[in-house]
Amino acid sequence: MRPSASQYVLVIGISQSGASPDIVAVVAAALAQGAPTVAITNDPGSALEEAADRTIDLGAGPERAIAATQTYTTELLAIALLSAALAGVPGDRAALAAIPETLARALELEPEIERTGRTGRTGRWSSHAASNMPQLGSRPSSSRSLPASSPIRTRRPISSTAH
Repeated sequence: MRPSASQYVLVIGISQSGASPDIVAVVAAALAQGAPTVAITNDPGSALEEAADRTIDLGAGPERAIAATQTYTTELLAIALLSAALAGVPGDRAALAAIPETLARALELEPEIERTGRTGRTGRWSSHAASNMPQLGSRPSSSRSLPASSPIRTRRPISSTAH
């Protein structure tokens, strides 16, 4: 007997609004076939959330730019966090969790970087600015459990064993 394809897949639907009919249809069809599904969206009450059995609410807030950069950046972080959780590599989740604080520190340095980072009339950047930037990617140890503040919500229990 051939095993079901749903044993080897995870279907992830990613949509800022959660309203894209094509993405919602694919996620709903996958769930109907027994595949585990995850919605990654900035709208927790969306059709995409309803179609999936698990949701990662981005919580990026309303977009103020046509390019949707804050949602896109948050989607990339959510994918990285999900990948780290599935891979189980020690330290990955802790390193990713440190990104918001590290970025906030970097943004606090913006006036100093602007003031000291350019040299002379050429306007070229000096190496001083880069050498004083906070470093991303440190790998402190972390546990594999989701923190209580995790944005991942589920309507079905998450099994720790493979399906």
